[in-house]
Amino acid sequence: MKKIGTTIALSAVLLVGMASTAFGAIKIDVTRFYADPTAAAASVPDPDARLRMINQKYAPDDVSVVDWLCDGTAPCMVIT
Repeated sequence: MKKIGTTIALSAVLLVGMASTAFGAIKIDVTRFYADPTAAAASVPDPDARLRMINQKYAPDDVSVVDWLCDGTAPCMVIT
């Protein structure tokens, strides 16, 4: 009789443990693992903005070409 009681008690503990794990797995919010396609997710700052700013400061893309006209006797003139 003692073995039957122990078996029933262990079975109940095992059943409760498995049920609580299963219920916990059902309640997992899976939406947090996927990217949010809404506009709120698009408002995240650009991670490359700082690198582009540094690149534009030290090697600008919009440099205007300036030519100088110098003949050696008169002051030089800028030709744009």
